[in-house]
Amino acid sequence: MKNILILTDFSNESDELIETALEAFKDEACVFYFFHNYDYSMLGLDALSLLHDRTEYFEKKNLDVLIKMVKQSSYFIENNPSSLHKFKLLCRDGDFAVGVKEARIRFNIDLILMNTSGKDPQTKKFKEKKVNQVIEDNKECIVLTTPKNCKTSECPALEEIRLVG
Repeated sequence: MKNILILTDFSNESDELIETALEAFKDEACVFYFFHNYDYSMLGLDALSLLHDRTEYFEKKNLDVLIKMVKQSSYFIENNPSSLHKFKLLCRDGDFAVGVKEARIRFNIDLILMNTSGKDPQTKKFKEKKVNQVIEDNKECIVLTTPKNCKTSECPALEEIRLVG
């Protein structure tokens, strides 16, 4: 069984990446881990503001993220005809690259999929900075980055991974 980590920011690009992965591995037993990472420090929150706003802000933020993850995963679970697939949700606060590495190790990930564009310019800029770090930190497994609007038929690397794996 393949363990595939799919990084998501709930954008249309993330949905396309998930669809591509499900299609590419439709005939293989896989566990798809939908992974979302958020970093409060990137939002400009410092230790003092964290102490003051912790309860209200974080409970709402965590609930918002959970709702988005459940909506996204529910859609793909309901529309995925393969009984060979299982889905798990991973969400964490902290450094993006560290979180990906920790998930890879903990869940024995075989393949990491991430897109190189995000839902807004800040997300895109952030991803561009972190892609190389994720690749560098995860040399023990395949990391595949896909451009916007990548379909299975247009992503030969994904097809090769499926055939080799």
